[in-house]
Amino acid sequence: MSKPYAIRTALDELLDGLAEGDPFPPERELALRFGVARETLRQALHELLVEGRIERRGRGTVVSKPKLVQPLSLKSYTE
Repeated sequence: MSKPYAIRTALDELLDGLAEGDPFPPERELALRFGVARETLRQALHELLVEGRIERRGRGTVVSKPKLVQPLSLKSYTE
């Protein structure tokens, strides 16, 4: 298993234990906890940011509310 994938899995588990609006631990703390370089950790955090699972607020990062997933449905051209 690659290091970025292992970190991403660990961050997903960490997110499951947090509620919307809870502060996410800082990069330095997470890098020390997982024993990885901050750049490796930033890659995983960027993926979570793009997915909308976390958001940046000022100097901190918080857990964002779940995105609404709406299936695309087009029945006909005239509708």
